[in-house]
Amino acid sequence: MIIKNKGLKIVSLVACATALPMAVQATNGINLNGYGAKSAAMGGVGIGGTVDAVTASVMNPAAASFTEDRFDGGLLILNPQRRAVCCNAPDGIVSDKAWFFIPNMGITYKYSDDITFAGSFVGKGGGRTEYKNNFFDASDDGVLGIELAIGEMTGAISYKIQSNQSIGLGVVVAMQRFRAKGLDAFRTFSADPNFVTDKGFDWSYGAGVRLG
Repeated sequence: MIIKNKGLKIVSLVACATALPMAVQATNGINLNGYGAKSAAMGGVGIGGTVDAVTASVMNPAAASFTEDRFDGGLLILNPQRRAVCCNAPDGIVSDKAWFFIPNMGITYKYSDDITFAGSFVGKGGGRTEYKNNFFDASDDGVLGIELAIGEMTGAISYKIQSNQSIGLGVVVAMQRFRAKGLDAFRTFSADPNFVTDKGFDWSYGAGVRLG
């Protein structure tokens, strides 16, 4: 559509501007919306095309065939502001530990014209809260909070079938750790109240495959 009338152009621009939201905020739950600087800057792009050595295995191992020998690494710095309004904190209380540092790195090696190896490690996501005042239990002067961290390592091989087509297989090893502090008020809701809180880190591991 072409608008030649100047006044109509201005009205159209104002109408479009008012139709757009003034602020947009979104998250991907506890997971990041992208891995590596380029993927994150493009909203998580990386499955359908080659971005860098990080996404070459963590998103789509077949993409490694279209990546030259390279190493990419980065550090994502997050500063989320977390505030709780609950129980003994009706006016709200802000969580400490506001800075988070999440690493990512990847490497690709072209073994031959057809075969490429790739490997990566990424912090997949998680979160942490830490409140100096336990708003669930006023008699508890300890720290209240939870922490979850998720990491993933991938080793992949990609085979180029033709100039614009490839297949890839990645072996994935995932790990996560979790701990809770100051949740004594919830012991009565658990089938095993002695293991609800203040037990340090609990680790879990898993493995699988990723096809591309």
